[in-house]
Amino acid sequence: MFEEKRRFPRIPLNIDVNYKILDNLNLNPSPTQSKNISTDGICIIMLENVSPGTNLGLDFKIPNSDIKIKAKGKIAWIKEFSFGFTDTHKAYDAGIEFTDISEEEKTKIDFYVNKLLKS
Repeated sequence: MFEEKRRFPRIPLNIDVNYKILDNLNLNPSPTQSKNISTDGICIIMLENVSPGTNLGLDFKIPNSDIKIKAKGKIAWIKEFSFGFTDTHKAYDAGIEFTDISEEEKTKIDFYVNKLLKS
């Protein structure tokens, strides 16, 4: 039987996310999509293979609200996948652990996640 090892429950969530690699001199954020979210992190799709431990700036909006979240996180894991008709189109699922997020924003994410878990 599978046992959940995460500290916080995750929910599937496909929203627009802007991220930027903080260790990089390129200051332009890259747009992407999320796959899931929890109080302590988010999974996003990246088109570049970035090493675990890389620091990111993140910015996204909670669906059906005016709540904007700005956070910093680090890549905990990254996994390559192929898309399209051939294996030449590569992208990466990246699990991001929030490292710098206000308690207020964390509470808003927690409220949203738990609301969806109960519905």
